Amino acid sequence: MAEQFANAGLRCDSTNISLLNNRAVARAYQGKIKEAYSDVRAALEHNSGRNSPHLMATLGLIAFRSGMPDLGRENYGLCIAWFSHSKERDSVAAATLHLLREEIRIDRSVIPFSVDMAQRIAKMPVAMQQPEIIGMTELLLEEARAAANTDLTHNNLGLAAPASPSEFSHQASLFCIPEKAKKRISGLGDYSKLI
Repeated sequence: MAEQFANAGLRCDSTNISLLNNRAVARAYQGKIKEAYSDVRAALEHNSGRNSPHLMATLGLIAFRSGMPDLGRENYGLCIAWFSHSKERDSVAAATLHLLREEIRIDRSVIPFSVDMAQRIAKMPVAMQQPEIIGMTELLLEEARAAANTDLTHNNLGLAAPASPSEFSHQASLFCIPEKAKKRISGLGDYSKLI
């Protein structure tokens, strides 16, 4: 449904970065990886910088769904650091939850950490002001329970990637990430320190 809404909006404004990004996310969740990657590339052609952290997170999602979790973590990590640098705590929380969902999909051993992080995020003041974050937290907890009780054969690792790792890295290099944000993420293995 999200893809259909984005398609309708894009018929009126084919270069709308938010709609291209939303459609890319919807497509990635459906396994339409090549189409999702094309949407991000199209959005980057028109990006003025305002949507950059969101596009970087979407690139991270696509990398995870393409079987390149290290690139996905790198992109999500930079996105989270960028939002943290900009003091957008609601976006830090949302991006962290999206990252944790992808981690759960590929590795059950992260479930305890992910559940703990989700519960911490749900208790944050920003979550009380953003019902969307509470909803995302509940979704993550539900997916963690399901992943703990099922086989991980649904993780889609091994789907044909829409681009090579070097092409993904090239796309990520097109973002003008503030230097202070880059420093926040360097050497940081625990995203909980950014929240």
